[in-house]
Amino acid sequence: PQIIGDEILLSIAPEMSHFVSESKSNLVVKQSSVSTTVRLQDGQTAVLAGMTLQEEGDQSKKVPILGDIPIIRWLFRSDSTRASEKELLIFVTPVIK
Repeated sequence: PQIIGDEILLSIAPEMSHFVSESKSNLVVKQSSVSTTVRLQDGQTAVLAGMTLQEEGDQSKKVPILGDIPIIRWLFRSDSTRASEKELLIFVTPVIK
């Protein structure tokens, strides 16, 4: 950070990462980052937004053995798709002391 008069100049570079998949040989990690510079008054708050994480997945629940029998398995199993979105918000409040 740099102090310029009664203002603070901040360079901010947040990074977000999460596991996408896993295999025997390696892990797949998805990363996203952003870089910005903000000029704030003493005690003023900046909000950084826009870094999102979208996840989708299939889920299957079944009664053991009965959920695998072809003709009647629909009575003993439930299949669903799940989708979610998360957004990272960062609040920055510099204070000169």
